[in-house]
Amino acid sequence: MLSSPRLAARLSYLALFAAVGASFPYLAVFYQARGLDLGAIGLLTALGAGAALVSAPIWGALADRYAGSRLVIPIAALLAAVGAAALALVVGVVAMALALALTSVAFAGIAPALDARALETVRSDRNRYGRLRAWGSASFIVVVAFTGALIERAG
Repeated sequence: MLSSPRLAARLSYLALFAAVGASFPYLAVFYQARGLDLGAIGLLTALGAGAALVSAPIWGALADRYAGSRLVIPIAALLAAVGAAALALVVGVVAMALALALTSVAFAGIAPALDARALETVRSDRNRYGRLRAWGSASFIVVVAFTGALIERAG
């Protein structure tokens, strides 16, 4: 178990933003490699954003309702991982759309719950919240560059 709630928050932001950095900027490349045309890529991108837009407030309400629960983030993360694995394995635009919808809906639940937990951790010293989240931004930058280099190398 982690010794400090702040350390847990830092590592959680690190993992969350690393996942975003490794996936989001390169989803269009993935879709193109799967043989989708630009119209389908645009529709899938819009679907993912729309699913996240609709579900994020619902997840936020769940995070508020079950404040302090240690289940909201792992459930959202598990569902997002299942959706992402399905997205990598399924064939056809409809199956990909369903997998993407699950991934987007679930992934949208991680950040609100993590933010709520981080704000609980910093309590009245809200300036510390930005410092916790900065770890995520740093990991995003590193992982985007690293993932791009790996994709370029793999062809």
